[in-house]
Amino acid sequence: MSRILVMSDSHGETEGLRRAIQQVWRQFPGPIDAYVHCGDGAWSFSGLTGELFYHDPKAQFHVVKGNCDFGADVADDDTFELGGWRIFVCHGHRYRVKMGLTLLAYAAAERQCALALYGHTHIPAEDTSGGVTMLNPGAVEDGRIGLLELEEGRMVFHRLQMNRMGELTET
Repeated sequence: MSRILVMSDSHGETEGLRRAIQQVWRQFPGPIDAYVHCGDGAWSFSGLTGELFYHDPKAQFHVVKGNCDFGADVADDDTFELGGWRIFVCHGHRYRVKMGLTLLAYAAAERQCALALYGHTHIPAEDTSGGVTMLNPGAVEDGRIGLLELEEGRMVFHRLQMNRMGELTET
């Protein structure tokens, strides 16, 4: 099984992002195979990659630019493969995800991806259209993060919310 920690919209909340990641490590022990940040926090995520690499030296790192990532030297979108899945990553604003997910599904399908990870709306979501599963972990600045478990032909997405005690609960 491959595991991806999916986050988005940390908006400079580096400490909140660090706390959420560390809590995932505590509550869901085991290696993380990829860390994905779906934008609007490229700077805060980039500041943590040393710690993440120390914890998971074999992990992949994927970060894309959101509409608030001014001057960040990262791509608008990314595509990678893990656990038998081809995965498209974007922030979502260029695909108007606040108006619907059709453009996002088309963009992922054009890249032969069965899975799309996105942010922008700050709302956790799991939708499927045209053979593409689209996942949004919600906003880190609201205490939300996602843990995706992948196997060939099977995926489980844990939408997690940090409570007042600093623990993650599944929503």
